[in-house]
Amino acid sequence: MPLSGPQWVLKFPTSTSLDDLAKAFRGSAKRFVAALTAAHATVIISDTLRPPQRAYLMHFSFAIGRESLSPASVPAMPAVDIQWVHTNAAGQLDLAASRAAASDPRRSTRRGATRAPSTSA
Repeated sequence: MPLSGPQWVLKFPTSTSLDDLAKAFRGSAKRFVAALTAAHATVIISDTLRPPQRAYLMHFSFAIGRESLSPASVPAMPAVDIQWVHTNAAGQLDLAASRAAASDPRRSTRRGATRAPSTSA
């Protein structure tokens, strides 16, 4: 089972396409972006759909890395064959390594995208 770490970021990519939004919301979002563009705003879409596997990875990465959750207590998720517990040479839990590995994907999920600039003065 592969250890946690930054290599997991690309296994379950986040969509940036408005076409991946729920049908009931898609049209409104497209009209909103079109209105922003018509007003000469720069629109950068960073996320539109996060697969459940990615949400699981992000949630537990944050919980281990920032909220002191024990990596041994993370429930398994089907189709995500990840080992949250990192061990030392003696096979014992290496909590610092587990937390460091969990923190990397959380920092790597953003692509440096920013919100559209404000048009209010």
